[in-house]
Amino acid sequence: MHTEFTNSKYVIITDEKDRVLWDRIEIAETFFLKLKGLMFRKKLEHGEGLLLLEVSSIHMCFMRFPIDAIFLDRDFRVKQVFMNLKPWTGFAIADAAHVLELPSGSTSGLEIGMQIRLRGHS
Repeated sequence: MHTEFTNSKYVIITDEKDRVLWDRIEIAETFFLKLKGLMFRKKLEHGEGLLLLEVSSIHMCFMRFPIDAIFLDRDFRVKQVFMNLKPWTGFAIADAAHVLELPSGSTSGLEIGMQIRLRGHS
């Protein structure tokens, strides 16, 4: 578990040069938080997202809006990026370890193999 982040409501995600990519990322560590995901929310604002830890697939059931999804390995390196995923679809990457869900259009410029970092919100 990534308990260093559970005391913060949000974490910040930066790139390899410590540039902030997203600044209001919620962490989903428990089974129920992962299952609920972004269901029933009306939207995500710029900079917001949800990091699902220790999962390799997502579903878009009961979603109201499209998202971008970044599948990450255990070291938080980008494995695959899916853009503009529509509600009522599902995706999986067998060797992914985590998934970052973001507002649609948030992932331009990301490259496979890119390292992202998590840090507590100050």
